[in-house]
Amino acid sequence: MNRQNGLTLTELLITLTLMSILIGIALPGWNGLIARSRLAAGGNEIIGLIMHARSEGIGKAPVLICASGTDCSQFGTAHGVIAILDHNDNRRFDAGDEEIGKVLFDQDVQLRWRSFRNQPHLRLDTRGTVYHQNGHIMLCRGEEGLKVIISWLGRFRSERHPPNCQ
Repeated sequence: MNRQNGLTLTELLITLTLMSILIGIALPGWNGLIARSRLAAGGNEIIGLIMHARSEGIGKAPVLICASGTDCSQFGTAHGVIAILDHNDNRRFDAGDEEIGKVLFDQDVQLRWRSFRNQPHLRLDTRGTVYHQNGHIMLCRGEEGLKVIISWLGRFRSERHPPNCQ
């Protein structure tokens, strides 16, 4: 008996058609998953920066977390954050201070800091607490948003949130 193994052209075309339909259905969900994962990674980077800055500042000097490219006098909408040891404790980034960390994002990611005391930065004292300055950093990218919430004890958590960075 002479039997040939393989696929006919019709079987191959049907298989390729079904695979392309399945890929077309799955691709939009995959793109949303990637966007959410990038925001979660960005939130974790910010939490890591704050934890690193907290450990650097304990017993040395207060730490300011503020918008990159500023002197910590305003936050507004930014594309990154920096951590600064504020040696002279004037709540500004000036010549006597030391930058100890930075997290920068692409231009399509917007950051906004909001605190209950309307301070333009997050300030950790030499004990590592934020002294009743609860607040959050909102990360926005397109239709996705992530909120990094900071308690007055310096504890963090993040939650998915619809963006409101406008």
